[in-house]
Amino acid sequence: MILASSGIYLFENQAQPEAFGNIPKSIWWSVATLTTVGYGDVTPVTYGGKVFGGVVMIIGIGMVALPAGILASAFTEQMRLRRMKFEELAESVLQDGHVTAEEQEAIAIARTRLGISKEDAEQIFEYMAREDLRLTATCPHCKMPLHTPGETQQRN
Repeated sequence: MILASSGIYLFENQAQPEAFGNIPKSIWWSVATLTTVGYGDVTPVTYGGKVFGGVVMIIGIGMVALPAGILASAFTEQMRLRRMKFEELAESVLQDGHVTAEEQEAIAIARTRLGISKEDAEQIFEYMAREDLRLTATCPHCKMPLHTPGETQQRN
């Protein structure tokens, strides 16, 4: 910020003394530019100031916007991994078709530890239960596996 403020002061001091009269006054421009906010209330007017401003903007994107995107992507990946862990737990609990009190307690602890909301946990269990029924359900008459409407069934 200090380097950006000093640089813009050198380029814009004589053209805009009210906005860039000293380095502390120039700090507002550098903060707005480096954080990629760019309010537009103070902008360079000289050719050198505009070029310098463009360089500072690119540096601001590299220092703020790109790391923010990387952090958001990593956060999303961690949330996906947590959800997968919870889905694995739900699948193991639903294997026998009965949820015991101990399993309910383990589910509640895992849900809290993994940061999954009650609503999301309920949706996961509903989905897993449907998938489990779809895979294990059979016709009471012919004992053939039941299929969802979109699946084709080949009979021998």
